[in-house]
Amino acid sequence: EMDKLIDKLVKLPRWNAIVVIAIYSLLLAESTIILVEATTYNIQNPTTNWLPIIMHISSIISVFAQWIIVAILIYLPVLLLSGKGKFGDLLFSTSYFYLFQIIALPIVIYLLTKVHVPKGVDVEAFLSANTTIKTISVITNCSYIPFYVLCVFAVRRIFSINYLRSIVACSVPAVTFYVLP
Repeated sequence: EMDKLIDKLVKLPRWNAIVVIAIYSLLLAESTIILVEATTYNIQNPTTNWLPIIMHISSIISVFAQWIIVAILIYLPVLLLSGKGKFGDLLFSTSYFYLFQIIALPIVIYLLTKVHVPKGVDVEAFLSANTTIKTISVITNCSYIPFYVLCVFAVRRIFSINYLRSIVACSVPAVTFYVLP
């Protein structure tokens, strides 16, 4: 059944994948703007200045870059593990796995509206100790688990390699983003 799903995702129009990534980037920008507004006091009125526009543009650029980088970080080990398939099929099919982040982000945005940093406190210490921020972190990180699990299935199907090799290839971006920093 999973092979059929992956085959359907590969056959979907490419622009659908781009729309999914664009929605993800806009939701991520909104969550970032809310966090910035909650933690900064020197901005007179963030809704009337350039901050939201800059945040949206930078979010779109960074999310599209992340999407491509993750696909490359999966694709390179697949090549080393004798995988035979197209990079474009991997890139565009994995975009749909960001739907888990799209589902999580409205919850994160709602929770972020509940975070209010009092003036005069150490913002980093406050956020580190805040239970809402910890919950947001768990939600965000957990939303990537199904992403990487589905990537394993996609890589196995698209590149005709076994599950072990697929797991190894998909662990490269996970290790790069979660373990190394």
